[in-house]
Amino acid sequence: MRTAKAVVALTVLAFSVSYLLPALTAWPRGLLAAMAMTLMLVVRRWTILGEAGLALLLVFGFGAAPGLLGLVAGSLLLRARAWVAVPGALAVVAGASLATPGAGASSTLGTAISTALTSLVVYGLTRMADQVGRVSSARTALAVAAVSRERLRIADDLESSVGRGLEAIATGVRQRAEPALLLERAREVLTETRSVSVDYRSLSLDAELTAARAVLEAAGVKVRVTAGHAEPLGPPGALLALVLREAVTNLLQYGRAKQCTIETGQVWVRVTHDGLRTPETALSLAERVRTAGGRFAADLTPEGLLRVEAELPAGIPRDPGHGPAHLLAVSVLVAVLAGLCARPLLYFGGDVAVAALLGVSALLQVHHSRLVRPPAWGLTLALQAVVTYAPFLWYGRAWLALPGLLGASALLLLPAPLSWAALALVTGSVTVIGSLAGLAHGELVNWTLTTPITALVVYGLGRLAQLVAELERAREELARDAVLRERLRASRDLHDLLGHNLAGILLKLELAGRLPEQAGAHLTDVEVMLERARADLLAASGHRHELSLEQEAANARELLRAAGIEVELTFEEVPGPAQSLVAVVLREAVTNILRHSRARHATIVITAEPSLSVVNDGVPHAVPGRVGAGLGNLRTRVEEAGGTFSAGSEDGRFRLTAALDPARLLGDAHGVDPVAGVELGGDGAQVVADRPRR
Repeated sequence: MRTAKAVVALTVLAFSVSYLLPALTAWPRGLLAAMAMTLMLVVRRWTILGEAGLALLLVFGFGAAPGLLGLVAGSLLLRARAWVAVPGALAVVAGASLATPGAGASSTLGTAISTALTSLVVYGLTRMADQVGRVSSARTALAVAAVSRERLRIADDLESSVGRGLEAIATGVRQRAEPALLLERAREVLTETRSVSVDYRSLSLDAELTAARAVLEAAGVKVRVTAGHAEPLGPPGALLALVLREAVTNLLQYGRAKQCTIETGQVWVRVTHDGLRTPETALSLAERVRTAGGRFAADLTPEGLLRVEAELPAGIPRDPGHGPAHLLAVSVLVAVLAGLCARPLLYFGGDVAVAALLGVSALLQVHHSRLVRPPAWGLTLALQAVVTYAPFLWYGRAWLALPGLLGASALLLLPAPLSWAALALVTGSVTVIGSLAGLAHGELVNWTLTTPITALVVYGLGRLAQLVAELERAREELARDAVLRERLRASRDLHDLLGHNLAGILLKLELAGRLPEQAGAHLTDVEVMLERARADLLAASGHRHELSLEQEAANARELLRAAGIEVELTFEEVPGPAQSLVAVVLREAVTNILRHSRARHATIVITAEPSLSVVNDGVPHAVPGRVGAGLGNLRTRVEEAGGTFSAGSEDGRFRLTAALDPARLLGDAHGVDPVAGVELGGDGAQVVADRPRR
């Protein structure tokens, strides 16, 4: 917004100085004219009458150029009602034409064009600055609306799949159906939950990076991650995430790697490790990447490490937004260019060759004002230089209006300070050409000053058009990013909240089938867990869900004991803001024990720091054949809250610890920001492979 206002102020100042030049030829009259102009620029913010009076004084009293009245016409268009503004602006333009008595028709028409052009520039730029403010302030509103729509879509999606499955299990429990049938239905719900979770996280490479880092560290692999991409990547991100997942899965399957490096760029990922085995999925991955127009390689480095790399085409840069603000910006720029080219055309009486050259120069200027630097811009800038200087050989001094456009292109395309040096060179060339053409001193000074002023005006118009487009595109990207984050949040909650209860339901149903005499008690527990699962489903749909840590600790002890695991629980009261987060970490730790170990003993320590430590035995020596994301999920939750997280196995025991900083846990320990994706399913020590939902 500040940039937009600065562009408007710079443009108004440039016009004012340009039109004041004829009044600065004599002392002390020139000083009085400068003081009157300064006063006009100050009062124009509050009173049109004051601005009009001072402008008339400058034009008819001090000899300023009549185009100065265009500032008054622009103020009328901005502040007065339409039925007054338009006729008033036309009257001002007509009055400016009368300020050049005895001039020829072409000169009078040129004055009218200059005045009208000034008024349109002032009106358009100010409206554009307002649009910039509106677009900027609407960014958050658009993102909130996008998240609300996504939450409704997620709620419908979950209710039509997972919700109906939970309701079917609840109905079967109430009717005391066979535990085996209920167990089969619960496994189907678990599979569907896993599919939905994977689908929600499928567009995020960030999620897969977090999961890979966590699972590699837990397996004792020294890992270094360098992320150089920017989310959201969309479908390319999903394919790169798949490559990363398969590479890390292969590394863990054979348990030989001691170190691993993961790097990402704009649309590429590279995994380098000392496992020295080519992924079994390399051929299928290579085909998918190449089908997408990318490059896939799995080979050895000179150091003897295995490197798996995938790169997708960057594609054409997305066009900027084309909303009303951008349309207005381009319209004003085109109008200004048309006005600047009209006067030379009038001077040459509508010559066809002149019209063609002016048209080429204007088109090149619009081309150079694009948001993204155009391809081969060096060649087009050189072409504009030729169109600017070559006609001097035929048209002489009348062509001095064109170098200002070349200066504007230099400012838009070249990096500073080279751009300002180029503008100085263009301005100097006008002085040299004017001297060779035998211009009078006053006229030479006028053209020398008009060139950088024209360049700054056109540059300001082009830069403001770029700024509007950047804001519109940023607003859309913010909305897309918000939707992606909401999908990741839903994926996280499905894993950390619902996954735990589904694991408990499976365990209770298995016990009900094995121990018929205790089936009634276990099914009653299932009913309670189903109620919690429904609450978890609401949380995944975006509803706030606070957890009781004391209740979660009691549930964890009961669930582990039901699985035949001896539990030692040490519990201290944890500050309120941290309870939900510690409860979520505890849930996932217990779920991991049930799914990934053959534990017989577990120790849970919860302290008021707050901190959590969970240790269990029965860790299998075999590395899981598939990369899950639960540990990455927890790491992200804890680190976003300003805490520390670690997980790993040693001597057959697995230790998970999380320590939080109370000062960082303002009031949102539950965490609403997105976290890495998930993997659910399986029982015992088996990890079920991720499968995308069809």
